[in-house]
Amino acid sequence: MKKIIALSTIICLVFTSIVNAQDNDENKNQRKETFDYNTFDWEEVSEKNQSAIIADGYLTLTNKKKDEAVRITTTYPVKVKRNFTITNTFLIPELNDKNRFGIIFNYADNDNYSSFLIAEGHFWYYTKKEGKMKLEKDGKMKLKGGKNKTVTITIQKQGSELNFRVDDMPVYTVKKNLAFPNFGFYSEGPKTTIMVDEIVIDQYQEE
Repeated sequence: MKKIIALSTIICLVFTSIVNAQDNDENKNQRKETFDYNTFDWEEVSEKNQSAIIADGYLTLTNKKKDEAVRITTTYPVKVKRNFTITNTFLIPELNDKNRFGIIFNYADNDNYSSFLIAEGHFWYYTKKEGKMKLEKDGKMKLKGGKNKTVTITIQKQGSELNFRVDDMPVYTVKKNLAFPNFGFYSEGPKTTIMVDEIVIDQYQEE
């Protein structure tokens, strides 16, 4: 009898876990950009010293000059007034402390947006308003350099807070109201190549 009761308990626990997982899935919608196709309608950039091109399953940002940068944005299928998590996966041919890269968000135009950038062991959070760039926060984090590194940057909205994580490590939290569903990527530094492998958007429904 004890064995039967124990087995019944296990079955109930497994069933409850499945139901909870299904409920969690029902509370969110997921969209992906894998760059096998241009799902999010990126406008590619190709200039002499900078480019942002989709090919071979990657969005590749290339910058050749020391004091210049490459930037690309598009409109994401996300409602910025609701909670969401956006996970960006990068392949970095050479991660070091000289070349910075990261995400752009709340992008209105070239003169108004925010950005979260990283390099080996460091992060920066900027806002740009009416063309004036302001460093809001910078600090150290545990991110080792090297060749052919896979790195994830996650931006998560919870109420009025934005939480930034790098390789699933909490890095920075800020209170900010988002107005625009326009996101993208930024890279700077001499002879820099950044490859975006995948974007996963989890949009959470209203309670």
